[in-house]
Amino acid sequence: MTDGTDTAYSSRGQSIFTDSRDAVQYFYQEFSLAEDPGDRDLTLTIGPASSMETSEVLTASLDLAAVYQAHPIAFPTDQQDAYRTSAYLEQDTSSVPLPQAWESSEVQFAGVGFMGDELCLALITPPYDLYQGVSCDIVSLLDTRTGKIIDNTGSGTYPLEGEDSEIREARFQGLTVDDLPYLQPQIIYTRSVPLTQKPWEVSFRAKSAQTYSRALSLDLSDGSHIDHLFLSPLGIRIEGTRPASLDEDGGLDRAPHIAVILQDNSIIGASVSECGLSMEESSARETFEVTYVYQAGTDSRRFLSVSDVTGIRIGDTTISIAE
Repeated sequence: MTDGTDTAYSSRGQSIFTDSRDAVQYFYQEFSLAEDPGDRDLTLTIGPASSMETSEVLTASLDLAAVYQAHPIAFPTDQQDAYRTSAYLEQDTSSVPLPQAWESSEVQFAGVGFMGDELCLALITPPYDLYQGVSCDIVSLLDTRTGKIIDNTGSGTYPLEGEDSEIREARFQGLTVDDLPYLQPQIIYTRSVPLTQKPWEVSFRAKSAQTYSRALSLDLSDGSHIDHLFLSPLGIRIEGTRPASLDEDGGLDRAPHIAVILQDNSIIGASVSECGLSMEESSARETFEVTYVYQAGTDSRRFLSVSDVTGIRIGDTTISIAE
């Protein structure tokens, strides 16, 4: 988003699916500019567009035991990333085949090692790119003795200095060297396919949105005191103070419950999206700020004109919103 020389990048995003048309996806992005963007020429840049394609789970018939026995690796639990990458690169895996190697030669098997009771398997793969290229992950192991799938219990990513690739590692707890001959990695490829060569640009001008701000003096049953209420089409913000001891009993999970009363007397919920706390040293109270978004159903959000709202219910108290 650009406004003259002021450029803003999206600070928040959310995918929203409607209840009645789940095939339609709406994606919300929020931008922050240095000044009120109302009545000013703005340009929104979108894209370029791409499609993310994921392969089915593919079995890699690798001789893990042979790779490990040719150059055993035992990782210390406190080693640095540079040690880990150099250790993998010392194993000779150049002739180890992967599924779809003919199509994605940039993805290669990196090696086998152990860290305590964890088996570590790694790939060399390009980093994730939303717009182009391929990446790959080891998601599980097939135990050929039982036919069971063993899911990974951890993962790690280690950049390769000076190269446009990284080592992507999957870890499996409770396996030993004796298990290696019977294990086959399960791999998923992810490909980004460009749909447009250039981004879209949309220029527009809009009026500043109506907002509502009000000083309050509202005491809640848990000892919190709310002294300011702010409404916008994006949501609600409340500010106040509360006993510092509340942090010991749940902290920000104890944000005040809020409901929104609309012009037609219907009531919708508001869910917490951001919380902030600050406290002076040795103070028994702390200052809080909580931001809520208007709910649509249980999983999505909605946007409202301030004129649509007639009241805000905070706890057991209803605050009338005057025009």
